[in-house]
Amino acid sequence: MNECYATPTPASESRAAFTRRAVLDAVDHGLLALGSVVRETIYWRIEESHQVKREEIPEKLDSFHKALQQLLGRGAGVISYLIAKNLYTRLDLKFTQHENWTLVDYVHNAKARLGLPEAGRAQGHLAKGTRVSELAQPYRVCSLPSVL
Repeated sequence: MNECYATPTPASESRAAFTRRAVLDAVDHGLLALGSVVRETIYWRIEESHQVKREEIPEKLDSFHKALQQLLGRGAGVISYLIAKNLYTRLDLKFTQHENWTLVDYVHNAKARLGLPEAGRAQGHLAKGTRVSELAQPYRVCSLPSVL
């Protein structure tokens, strides 16, 4: 069953806080493809070697992305793709894969499409003349069926 939940109201949770939580949940889901023990080991290793705690990932996304690349090598691209795709689904945004985008690019693009601040990096990837407000879509989150 695919249940959809209404957009949180500003009184209960801001868009920025909701998006932050969606990033954490998408990272959890993406890393779970490797198994729960491996996911916890990756979190531990990134915290120990890169000083990025799990709950700090949305604010230290670039450091997290670099740490993931160091740990997983080329496999980081697959995990980043899973994270990005899951994030867009959680935010009810249409996901389009871009060959040279990183996880950081996808997150910045999602924030731009939601009209959130700190989305500047993604705007460099938008088609010339496209305004961020034209990309905004309805804002809701849907639970995903387990694929793993």
